[in-house]
Amino acid sequence: ISEEYAGLLRIWVEFERSRDWASSNKGLDHRDRPKVLSKWITNCRYERSGNEPDLTKKEDLVQFSKSFTRWWDNLRRPQSSAENLAHDTQKGWQSVDRSGKNGWLGVLACLKWWGMA
Repeated sequence: ISEEYAGLLRIWVEFERSRDWASSNKGLDHRDRPKVLSKWITNCRYERSGNEPDLTKKEDLVQFSKSFTRWWDNLRRPQSSAENLAHDTQKGWQSVDRSGKNGWLGVLACLKWWGMA
């Protein structure tokens, strides 16, 4: 893995540790979530070996990168016009302030797959 990804993992560990490794009451929004991530979650994440997606075909990787980018953009975007009016830097990150297995773990898994492809 790259040094940048290793640094992100260290930050994620600090984030989870600051929350005593507890899961948030609410996970990241699943709308527009990449299908391969949904399948990975359904199939018990890393609890089953061989559960990672195969992104060796160029068209699969292109589709995955578009899907992940759309999901990530939507995670950070306020969902209503009222939220848009009140939007500031701190509020812009509330939707991704999620710990536990339904939080940043999915984002980190996607970035790992993308980086390894």
